Amino acid sequence: MSLTTASRVINNDSIHRVNPKTAKKVLDAAVELRYTPNEFARNLRQKRRDTKDALHIGVLLTSAIDSYSDNFFYDILLGIHAQVADSGHSLSFTYSFSDTSPAAIQNAIAANAVSGMILLGRMTADTLHFIAKNHKHVVYAGLNPVNHQFDEVVCDGFRCAKTAVRHLAALGHRQIGFVGTASPSGSSMLLNEYRYDGYLKAMEELDLPVSREFIVDTPLNIEMAFQAVDRQLSHGNIPDALFCANDYCAIGTLKALRLHKLRVPQDVAIVSIDDIDMAAYSRPMLSTIQIPRQEIGKYSVKLLTDQIQSRRKYPIRISMPFQLIVRESCGGDVLKRPPAVL
Repeated sequence: MSLTTASRVINNDSIHRVNPKTAKKVLDAAVELRYTPNEFARNLRQKRRDTKDALHIGVLLTSAIDSYSDNFFYDILLGIHAQVADSGHSLSFTYSFSDTSPAAIQNAIAANAVSGMILLGRMTADTLHFIAKNHKHVVYAGLNPVNHQFDEVVCDGFRCAKTAVRHLAALGHRQIGFVGTASPSGSSMLLNEYRYDGYLKAMEELDLPVSREFIVDTPLNIEMAFQAVDRQLSHGNIPDALFCANDYCAIGTLKALRLHKLRVPQDVAIVSIDDIDMAAYSRPMLSTIQIPRQEIGKYSVKLLTDQIQSRRKYPIRISMPFQLIVRESCGGDVLKRPPAVL
């Protein structure tokens, strides 16, 4: 009798059935020899089989301005880490264009073979071309869809922006300005930035005027937003309300408004996007669109796993829900106005 046959009987192999008479001989011998299966060895063999199915995943933050120190991307990365660990995969690298040159990153990616990649942040056409050319399995995760032949996990920045503007208009504001990257999608080097488009569309649908003096074009960080809003206010351009493209822009805007002795929300109301931790601790507390950042990260790993294992040929987009969190900065009734899930 072969070792393979004995192993099939001991392990109750349901695929390779053994003749009942032979199986009885094996079991009788096991009882006589007082044999018990070695669970450690079994688990070790199973682990080796599972390792063959493990994916090696790379993460690339494609924006030259943003970094993983940004709460938005940090939280998405936390979700990616958690799901990678739960799935038994491994994270091969997390590169960022903000601290490494594109050429160095492209060389590093070429030298580190991975099963698939997750892209975060806004990107240029050159970056998109490089990724599409060199990687078969890609998932994009974030606010602004790439609209390429990639799988995507997005919380639609366009709809978030429209929701914020509509909320300000519902509170009676008519002169609503914008703070953030103020270039229509496709008109700048960035391919995927739709928050300004959402602002413009909402203003059009509400039949509200868009005044250039209330548009503040700035990178999405606290200091640069503060400086840009400060310059605008110095010219006497004061709107009823401001929609800020993210919470960092809103926090910089709050500082500029305080500097010019303007009260929030009595003089200028504010709504932003992200709902980072600081939003609930600013003064006044920020009304903002809450983005499920860690869930975006988790689902990007799940979608990449499905893409690789199913070998499907078509892209899938997962649209995550967002929630308007009404606090103090917009002047809404915080106690009576429940959050809106959209």
